Amino acid sequence: HGQSWNPVLPQYAGVTAVAVTQASTAIVYAGLGFRGNIQKSVDGGDTWIDTGLAGPVQLLAASGSTVYALTSAGLFRSSAGGAWVNIGAGGSSHQGLNGFIFTIAVDPFDPQVAYAGTSTGFFKTTSGGDAWTNVFGYSTSVGAVVVAPSDSSTVFIATSGGLGVTRDGGQTWSQSGLPTGVQAQVATIAID
Repeated sequence: HGQSWNPVLPQYAGVTAVAVTQASTAIVYAGLGFRGNIQKSVDGGDTWIDTGLAGPVQLLAASGSTVYALTSAGLFRSSAGGAWVNIGAGGSSHQGLNGFIFTIAVDPFDPQVAYAGTSTGFFKTTSGGDAWTNVFGYSTSVGAVVVAPSDSSTVFIATSGGLGVTRDGGQTWSQSGLPTGVQAQVATIAID
């Protein structure tokens, strides 16, 4: 795996974000930053269709047939190939979601559950973005989030103060992976 690579989008497409669903690795979303749209492939990248969302794409996250996209115009959701719905304005309050959005992640088993790390905190939706709740409890910048693929109630976040983890979907938090007392700014997280 990974021994050879093939281009699947035109040269200079300016891909800024990629998302693959756990349901099928043949379904791939690619955000094009400079052209400003989201392309979808259902055959592993052999062919692509425009999903209809314009605006330079910053982030993508997908689960099942639902994809979340952060563009310069805000945070959007599309389900089952349907129309894009704005579920979070870029730098203002929207249904409880506050601050500039830096990162998004979606529950691999329930596409209605998603997370957004912002300049003011860490937010969760259980309604596909119709309403958001701050689940971290502190006002801090959250720059990265990852949901454990084997247990979606386990979520790691990177903050300006280090690495946080919840094992109950955001009800309780603890510092993780760093020695006690160590303050570090974590920029990205990956789970194997």
